[in-house]
Amino acid sequence: MVYFGLLLLAYVAAERLMLILRRRDRAPLRIENLARTLLVLTAGSLGVLGLAAWAPERLLTPYWLGYAVVGIVLATLFGENRYRWAALLVVVAAVARIFLYERPHVPQLHLYLSLGGAAIVALLLIVSWVPFQHMGKPIQKQQPVPSEGSTPDE
Repeated sequence: MVYFGLLLLAYVAAERLMLILRRRDRAPLRIENLARTLLVLTAGSLGVLGLAAWAPERLLTPYWLGYAVVGIVLATLFGENRYRWAALLVVVAAVARIFLYERPHVPQLHLYLSLGGAAIVALLLIVSWVPFQHMGKPIQKQQPVPSEGSTPDE
């Protein structure tokens, strides 16, 4: 499992290195953005598949949700929406697993705990997205409207 974690870390480091090494005097090329997105999605997919192979069957959904939280933390640290999208896909996979596999096979309490965990991670994802929804857009301050009879010098 340690080697698998290092592999995922290598994908994240490669994506960050591509960002650091790109030339600042020009806008990023589409192929650069595509390559960075593919690196993040590959790390997300490998994480889900690796946890499915390694984790005990009854704990797979909590592991996936924990992996989504790691993606949310990375997205917040780096200010990158790519990691948020990858975390969202992991949460969707976990919810799909809850409804398709766990619902008929696990006790009700486990099902409710899994759905509650998925809801908490989804809320965390939404909260992490809010501060970045206006990134790149200048914040316009409203000028006070002068009242009648007043001059701008007042």
